[in-house]
Amino acid sequence: MRKTANQRIEVRNSRMLYINRSIVAGLFFLGSLAAFGQSGGIDSLNYKIYCTYQLSFLPDSISTSKKSEVFRLFASHGESIFMSANKFLQDSIMRFPSRNFEQNQQKMEFLASHRTDFNFIIHKRGCDQVQTVDKIYHNDFIYLEPAIPPKWKMSRDKKMIAGYQCQKATTAFGGRTWEAWFTSEIPISDGPYKFCGLPGLIVQVADIQQHFSFELTQLKNANETINYTTKGIKIEKEKYFQKLREYKQNPVGIAEQSGVVFTSGKNDIINRVAAKNKAENNTLERFK
Repeated sequence: MRKTANQRIEVRNSRMLYINRSIVAGLFFLGSLAAFGQSGGIDSLNYKIYCTYQLSFLPDSISTSKKSEVFRLFASHGESIFMSANKFLQDSIMRFPSRNFEQNQQKMEFLASHRTDFNFIIHKRGCDQVQTVDKIYHNDFIYLEPAIPPKWKMSRDKKMIAGYQCQKATTAFGGRTWEAWFTSEIPISDGPYKFCGLPGLIVQVADIQQHFSFELTQLKNANETINYTTKGIKIEKEKYFQKLREYKQNPVGIAEQSGVVFTSGKNDIINRVAAKNKAENNTLERFK
């Protein structure tokens, strides 16, 4: 008897100082928290398929020490939402108002224990309309991918992954060459991050340097609704990455422009931020 999708795949493997992290972490956390105060909207998607992906990534291109993070793909009828699991939890808890100091303190503890290295929310309508909401300090920005999606080169290579017959395809995207394994047994033209356009669900995708590797660890049928943020400043993708580069070059200065006042230890903070950015130089998409 043919196994169902659920049977064939398994799960694999002010009070900012209260957080008790470094000053630098507090600075970036403040930016994340402030973003929830922006005007904007919440949209929803009734999804039929729920996928979990494990990302293994190398934050520092000259190091061999990798990190990992869990992501969710919520898909339905050619439309999907993709974000990190911790980002989903952060957004969910921030929608509930704190009625007193104790609740606010508990919220801060929760956010501090569910940090993410990836604040983006990716909304796909097919593969020719891919929209990203992403953060630079306390501002959310919205940009679209170019109208022409990445072109896949199909390979004859095939192998079994998590009980599915998968086929290999390659593409160039974001300054990297990527190898994907997809299965037509799950006829959803989607996958992790911004990858889509193949005749089946992407089970694995990694750049050829193995700096970033997504792997499907869970797939479930569903009939539920996800709420997601649609607020942000509309901008061209190139301009977004330009602003991101400027922020990485001068995060303390941009924080000051936003009203943050450093009464002492400013030079120490600048040095810490510089060291943090140097150790996190390897972005998923390479920007010039």
